[in-house]
Amino acid sequence: MDTRKKLREACYFLNELTGYEQQPEIFDFYMSAFLHAWRGVMDVMLYDFSEYYALGFTREDELRSDIFENAAQRDKCSDGVKFIHWWLSKQDTLRINPLWRKRNLSTHRGYLGMAAHVYYLSGSGATSGTISRYVAHSGVINVESSGAYPVAGHGALGVMGQPVIQPDFASKRLEFGDIPGKNAIDVCSDAYRDMEKIVEEAEKTFKVSL
Repeated sequence: MDTRKKLREACYFLNELTGYEQQPEIFDFYMSAFLHAWRGVMDVMLYDFSEYYALGFTREDELRSDIFENAAQRDKCSDGVKFIHWWLSKQDTLRINPLWRKRNLSTHRGYLGMAAHVYYLSGSGATSGTISRYVAHSGVINVESSGAYPVAGHGALGVMGQPVIQPDFASKRLEFGDIPGKNAIDVCSDAYRDMEKIVEEAEKTFKVSL
C-alpha cells in the first residue's frame, strides 16, 4: 500500500515550501512537486484498492475509475463497487479546489506565476506600528498601503516617483494570482488537510491500512 507514502511525499514538499518564499524560483520547484504529489494521492489509492480487492491489475497497467468498476462488477466484488463510487465522490469534491487544475498547469504547461506580497511594519518592532503591504511583480512595486508609502533603498523611487526606504520589519509572502489575500502555503496546507481526511476516511470506511 502506497497511499500514505504518497501523502507523506506531499507533506514533505509542503514543509519545504516554507523555507523558500524569499527565493521564488526554488519555491516554484517545490510547489510543482507538492501539487504533483498531492493530486497523485488519489491515483495511488486507486491502485492500492485494486490490489486490496485482487482485481488483477499491476502498477504497470493503465487503471481508470471505469476500468476499476468494470473489473469489480465482473468479479462480483460489491465492496470494490462501493469503493469506486465513494472514490469518485471524493474526486468531485477535490475538483472544486483550485489546486486540482493547477497541478495540470504546473506539470504540462510550466510554472504558475506567483504574486509576491511584502508585509511590513513601521514602528518600534513586530508587535506595534502601522501594517501595510506592497506587491512586487517582476521587480515592479505596486502599493497597497494602509498608511505611509512603503520604502526601499536610499534614493530609490517607488510608485508615482515616491521615495522608497527600508521598513523596520518586512515579511514576504507568495500568493496565487487568482487567490488574492491568502498565502499560497496556507492554501496548500488546507488542501493537504483535506486530502489527509480523505485518506483517513478511506481507511475507516473500508477497514484497510493504506
